[in-house]
Amino acid sequence: TLVLNHPMAVRNNPEKMLPFYFPQYTPPTVITRDADAIREFHKTHGAVVIKPAFGYGGRGIFKIPESGENLEALLEAELTTGREPLVAQKFLPDVKAEEKRIILIDGQFAGAFGRIPAENEIRSNMRVGGEVVATELTETQQHITEAVGQFARETGLMLVGLDVIGDYLIEVNVTSPTGLVQLKELYGTTPEADFWNVVEAIIATRDSNVQRVPK
Repeated sequence: TLVLNHPMAVRNNPEKMLPFYFPQYTPPTVITRDADAIREFHKTHGAVVIKPAFGYGGRGIFKIPESGENLEALLEAELTTGREPLVAQKFLPDVKAEEKRIILIDGQFAGAFGRIPAENEIRSNMRVGGEVVATELTETQQHITEAVGQFARETGLMLVGLDVIGDYLIEVNVTSPTGLVQLKELYGTTPEADFWNVVEAIIATRDSNVQRVPK
């Protein structure tokens, strides 16, 4: 059975933790269940975004302003139940202008689009009303794409979606990297054909008894 993405790579690289492999592109971030550590992080960085470490689709994301309003209530609600750590990240105002989704197929750039949050939202996820727009990558975003692309190919992550705000890498989606439909609709490209061409090439390589094993 051909399995994509490689299960070991998915297990080892949660979406919100994988960016730590690329600290030069990661905004100030802490992942912890220590309430005092989150309080200190907020004190240092002002407005922050707090979200569950294993959340998805924009669920459970909260902005805490510099004043700290609702921080204690949020910590009380999130840390008194369950075992999941929280991600506290410096708030990036550029998210209101555009968050970008970059799709990689077998480590290669397949396309990118912008997502603009709905009014009174900081979440740009399409599930909560984010508007999809055509976009271009900055030079730094191109460097991010190349760095993550090499890592993805070496570790067996064949289809991934990068979330980038400004010149910062926020998440690397490895379990549900949506975006192929949006690329097709925006640019008239055929990312689905690119995907299956790569899959067929991998199958041919496997059948020739040459195995690609992630590091």
